[in-house]
Amino acid sequence: MRYAQNYDEYLDERRAAAARYTAHVVGEGEQQEAKKCREEKRIKDHMSRLEKGKERAARVKKFNAELALIPTSERLGAIVSSGMPLEAISEEILVSIPDTSTQIDAEIKLNLIKIIDRRNRGIWGRIKKALKKTTAF
Repeated sequence: MRYAQNYDEYLDERRAAAARYTAHVVGEGEQQEAKKCREEKRIKDHMSRLEKGKERAARVKKFNAELALIPTSERLGAIVSSGMPLEAISEEILVSIPDTSTQIDAEIKLNLIKIIDRRNRGIWGRIKKALKKTTAF
């Protein structure tokens, strides 16, 4: 900013300052509006994720209930064909499976070993070891 040498220059400087201030206020308003929109979108996305989580939990609960009704020898076949993640399956349902691994079809065993992949510990590790013992590669 420079000093005005006459009244007309002073008025021009005041108008320019007012225009800069107006632009600043408009920019601030736009930023506040954008912030409000982002916050609303964040809340909407959060609620959507919560709803999807509830739906997923209901599907997993229903799948585990249906899986518990299936005979033990057929459970692994149902797991392979379901496409459900292995982590979603309840461990109580899987406890007796390593004992019945000899009664399972060879194709199902191979598919399940592929699905289990690198899980070497816990119930899936025990199932994988039992399946490998009874499967000829």
